[in-house]
Amino acid sequence: MLCLIGPHNYESHVQDINETYKLRYDYFYKNLKWNVKTHDGLEKDEYDTPNAYYFIYKDQEGSLKGCLRLIEMTKECMFDGPFNFLLPNLKDFKKPGYWEISRLAIDPNCNETEFKEIFTYLIMALSHFGLKNNTPKTYLALSHPTSVELAKSLGILVKLINEDSIENRSVIVSAYTPDFESHEKLMQKLLTPLELEIPTEL
Repeated sequence: MLCLIGPHNYESHVQDINETYKLRYDYFYKNLKWNVKTHDGLEKDEYDTPNAYYFIYKDQEGSLKGCLRLIEMTKECMFDGPFNFLLPNLKDFKKPGYWEISRLAIDPNCNETEFKEIFTYLIMALSHFGLKNNTPKTYLALSHPTSVELAKSLGILVKLINEDSIENRSVIVSAYTPDFESHEKLMQKLLTPLELEIPTEL
């Protein structure tokens, strides 16, 4: 199951949000050895506020296996803070319709096939959300080059904005605006139909 969590339904997903922070701890802190803020086995930062939305992916047993965070660029986000040097023309994106993608994490115990499947479902959810109400959203993401290549392999039209490094790791700032044609092709790549919980109005 894929579910969108945000200000409209935080109260009914408190446990899911805590499990999201736990997954991020396992993925970013324990697995990737990133220098991130942690506390009591959770990875949470100052951008995990009521302005944030989360997509979570659960397997058939109900275990949380993947997540990502969405923040509209009109709000405070990581491109305002630790990543501001990566987007020198930030003011061009601080307007409605632009959203930052961050903290995309997948259970490090997943094998390569499972990783790609969960990644595909999360990208599909972004595409679906981005096309809601016929007002396409543009996503900005800071990613590892392999994630960008994986997205391209799924037919996602990724636009390169900047390339740099953080802690000696190559990173890419990219933009992605979903379109209906690529969304349909992405849906066809899904191995099995999946329930998607996104409210009609937010």
